[in-house]
Amino acid sequence: MNRRLIFFPLLLMGLLVLCVLSFAGDGRGYYISRHLNGDNGLPQNSIKSIAPDDNGFIWLATESGLVRYDGRKLKVYNKGNINLRSSRFVFIMTGTQPGVLYAITDLWQIVEIRNSQAGQGKVSIVDLHQPFWPRNSFTRGKVGDFAFYHQEHGAGNDSIQYFIGDHHKAVLYGDHSLQWDHPGGTRYQLGFAADPDRFFICGNQLYYLKDLSAKGLLALNPEKATLCKWTSDAAINPALPLKLYLNDVTRQVFLLNGSMLYLIRAGQDKALHFQLLLDEPLLREKGVRSLYYNEKADRIYVGTAISGLYILQRRPFNAMVAPVDDQMENVFYGQMLWNDSSIVTGNGYIFSPHAPVRYVAHIGQHADQFGSAIQRYNDGTIFTGDAHSLFRLSPDGQTLLSSWPVSSPFLIFQGLGGMLWLGTTKGGIYSLQPDSNDAFLRQVAPLNEFITCVGQTNKDTLWVGTTFNLYRLSLKTKVWDTISPLTYKSIRSLHFTAPDELWITTYEDGLFLWRKGKVVHMPMDRNSYIKNAHCIMEDRKGFFWISTNNGLFQVARADLLRYADGRQAIVYYHHYTKEQGFNTNEFNGGGCVPCALRFNRDSSFSFPSLNGLVWFHPEQVYPVLPGGPVIVDAVQIDGKDVPVADTLFPGNASGRINLWIATAFEGNADNLNMEYMIEGPGAEEKIWNPLINDFISFNSPGSGSFLITIRKHSGFGKDNYTYKRVLIVVPRAFWETWWFILFLVLGTSAIILLLIKARVNWLEKKNKELEQTVSLRTKELRDAIGMLQDTQEDLSKEVKFQQRLNASITHDIKTPIQYLTLSLKYLAQKKERQGDPDANDIFEIFQASAHISHFTHSLTGYIKVRLGIGKPGITGLHEIAARKLVMFSDAAAKAHIGLRNTIPESLQLVTHAALIDLILHNLIDNAIKHSHSGSITLSAHKHDEQVALSVEDTGKGMTGEQVTLLNQFLNEKNAGPENAAVGLGYFTIADTLELLKGHITVHSREGEGTRVDIVLPLAL
Repeated sequence: MNRRLIFFPLLLMGLLVLCVLSFAGDGRGYYISRHLNGDNGLPQNSIKSIAPDDNGFIWLATESGLVRYDGRKLKVYNKGNINLRSSRFVFIMTGTQPGVLYAITDLWQIVEIRNSQAGQGKVSIVDLHQPFWPRNSFTRGKVGDFAFYHQEHGAGNDSIQYFIGDHHKAVLYGDHSLQWDHPGGTRYQLGFAADPDRFFICGNQLYYLKDLSAKGLLALNPEKATLCKWTSDAAINPALPLKLYLNDVTRQVFLLNGSMLYLIRAGQDKALHFQLLLDEPLLREKGVRSLYYNEKADRIYVGTAISGLYILQRRPFNAMVAPVDDQMENVFYGQMLWNDSSIVTGNGYIFSPHAPVRYVAHIGQHADQFGSAIQRYNDGTIFTGDAHSLFRLSPDGQTLLSSWPVSSPFLIFQGLGGMLWLGTTKGGIYSLQPDSNDAFLRQVAPLNEFITCVGQTNKDTLWVGTTFNLYRLSLKTKVWDTISPLTYKSIRSLHFTAPDELWITTYEDGLFLWRKGKVVHMPMDRNSYIKNAHCIMEDRKGFFWISTNNGLFQVARADLLRYADGRQAIVYYHHYTKEQGFNTNEFNGGGCVPCALRFNRDSSFSFPSLNGLVWFHPEQVYPVLPGGPVIVDAVQIDGKDVPVADTLFPGNASGRINLWIATAFEGNADNLNMEYMIEGPGAEEKIWNPLINDFISFNSPGSGSFLITIRKHSGFGKDNYTYKRVLIVVPRAFWETWWFILFLVLGTSAIILLLIKARVNWLEKKNKELEQTVSLRTKELRDAIGMLQDTQEDLSKEVKFQQRLNASITHDIKTPIQYLTLSLKYLAQKKERQGDPDANDIFEIFQASAHISHFTHSLTGYIKVRLGIGKPGITGLHEIAARKLVMFSDAAAKAHIGLRNTIPESLQLVTHAALIDLILHNLIDNAIKHSHSGSITLSAHKHDEQVALSVEDTGKGMTGEQVTLLNQFLNEKNAGPENAAVGLGYFTIADTLELLKGHITVHSREGEGTRVDIVLPLAL
């Protein structure tokens, strides 16, 4: 668990409860993994018989129906879905055919169980010649719960037959004599009052259990009864009740001695061995009726008389906790071997398999709050550390030998050559050579990161993981080499399987492989739990065991390597949770060195967790893999149930097809992953879809053959899948048959020919009409072309006239006006020097002529642009505005108006300067005319690829109606009132802005002034 996030989860420790019930007794490690009763799916709580089928489903005979259990769900068969007179089932037996079971009701009806489906049997009870095994009453009397009558036994109504194998039987008579095979065979007295429930068959041998004394177990043979030798895993208490339980389908015999359950196994020379499965008071308290032991999964099924079904699973993992009141004391991180079979944690607790927990005070007192840094050195001394110091303790942990001050020692790693490496939270890497005479801490390389793990494969390189990066530290150059694909990854642990093969666990990013300089990100599990991976341990079978924040994972290293090489697409991760024996699913260990331990004596693993140490022997953990077959459990077409088959014929008029899929799997549901794919004409490309709730639903495809493939990931290995295929054959509809298609083609061809003929006739008629129309239109077109030619000549003459007029204005008007302006300026200056009182009048005439000259200049520029003469150039707005303000300065001064130019000098655009000049001339002139005193301000700014230019005055302003009409006129073609008093200046501005690809907006309030905003592109 990431220590940066530890404090909040620890506050919740008081809310954690143990979700599995442990069994006391001999320590066999069984616990209740599941309890099924009427509250969670069973129709009734009396389980009279338990039988597995060949597909791994478990069948239960109850008094309210026959139940199929797949490990996750219960399916009930009763008189509501099978044609039965009674739903009370009393017995399940093997059938006459391999793989077939028979379930028998109290009214002797038979339900046949075939391919994990139950249906009404085709035989009656009297037709069954296959013997019931291992005991069967053929009398009108009653033995246990079963009473059958057989007319052919010929042995009398007071006899009981016991069938041994397929061809032999023994008959027990009421006088306690036994006869073998047939009425004429040898018949001998047993010599005691035989209890029919004490006979049992094991390994095709008939036995009788009187008691468990030296002479209490008999092997029964055709000629006589002999004493049988037996052994037992544990002492059997003769003072407690003895009861035999026989499973007729699995041919298992159980002995219940008080609360101790034994499986009776056949040995050599007819000897028997009583294998102790468990010792549990529940077996004595709950009224056991039936038993089944799944040896492969090491799981016991206990059917009771009134409490339903108990499923007992061996606990493969043990959680070791200290007997303390404060649960925080059982939050473990660092650990080391105390001896071959004991472990001491970083906070001082010593755990042994068969001894009480001990506490070493010196270790606990010299540890940090997590107990993360602890390491035994070569000479047996112990190194540990708290937040401020590194300590060396005696081998028994009772004496402090020495200490070194250092800030935040977080982990201690013993590298090659006996060197100790110390990782800190902010100070980098330190080294210590404990064997030297002057042992002292040396800072090897500073690093301002939280170091979480250290590894070493050669004397020159350290691998260092932090909460942000993975580094290679050169011990020669002291240079940190960052493994770039793992930058900004929180590294939790390092696991070397070869010098050039390193496995890295991270927090929030999962598992990585560094191999020969290349980093490969391993795939996530189904729920992405492995993204918060703490530690990797490898067992002797080639499996990795990876602890996470959500349980423990087992994965084949070979699968991961094939994935890294691109030779395997999907990796199977087997998930273990606290249902298998943990106290919590949240492990620790990432950030500790080592992150987990292996015992020297028995090679068991020890993983630290948030609630205890998790111990287990990896080679003795047998995962329950989802390897059983997949079956189609039910089929519906258009809402109607149809018989289950591998090939379905829904018919071409069908709509919706529903398939229910089933598979037997009693493991963790996270380990069960099923998908399906539909192939066939018109189907999409091959895509595997997740199978949700074991249900497939789709619309009936068109005609043709369609294949539905269901696959289940069955465990470790490449392409390890179990497949189930269902073929759907949809016949062709009548419109898809060859004769209908032929008829359709011929009929369509005939209709097309008739249509073509009618169309040709119509086209011929229209063609004649079109020729007449074309002739008329051709004449009109010639006339129009002539008019257009005349118009073109007139326009050409008009353009030439305008060009000559512009040249004339330039030559005949502009030049004389400029001369007149200069002459008036000179005359005004002369009169002013002479003190002539007419000087001011002459100067005003000069100003007016200058205005006319400048306006004429701008007007000629406007005309040139209209005629397409000249190209846009770089134009400085500030410079144009400055010239205009100088021109209008005298007029503004007389009106007591201040002029301001706030346009940035650097603001330039590519446009026609003459048009900008003309616009500003009209706007400034108009502002002066409608203002008295106040100010006129010119401003501009750039926005994206446009320039916003504003002329604002403080004059008398306009009414809202005037502003609306003026904006319509300036921005909409042909807009504006016909009789509005719009001067030549605004007409010019509107036309000029169209040439400049800009638009204008007038803002004004009566008595407050007017602002005109013009938006122009940066470049034309």
